[in-house]
Amino acid sequence: MGLPASRRHRTTVAGWIALRPLGDERRTLYPKVLLAISVGAVAVVVIATQGVLDLGIWHDASVVIPLAGIVLANSMNTVSLAAERFRAERRRGAEYRAARDTAMNTALIPMTNSLLAVGLVSLPGMMTGQLCTVAGRRPMPVSGAFLSCSSAIDGR
Repeated sequence: MGLPASRRHRTTVAGWIALRPLGDERRTLYPKVLLAISVGAVAVVVIATQGVLDLGIWHDASVVIPLAGIVLANSMNTVSLAAERFRAERRRGAEYRAARDTAMNTALIPMTNSLLAVGLVSLPGMMTGQLCTVAGRRPMPVSGAFLSCSSAIDGR
């Protein structure tokens, strides 16, 4: 079955952009990052469309495309931050596990901050209005989807 062509292209580009800070190491790490972003994004979108939202058609493009965009953008930023920090920590002489832990904690700071402000800043803002307008949906179910995606991306 596989992903639709537009989704494959977005995931491919997200993986490549996420590794931008690594320069020459980008080519060797790209397959691993592409797999990680793809598996994670598909899992989050499937959980949101199958378990959280009450959709008549689970693959409704007006819902799946905005959700996939949110998930891919956040995944790309998190991977980029983690990769850059991990490399910096290893070059500084940190052991593998210490560098990994520091990189993961650092990469999750923006997502944690977003989750802390989600009720005050993100939901009342442009995202919910745009999703409702594009999808022709009521605000509460869309807000619920946004919250579930944000929580799933954070993974804590």
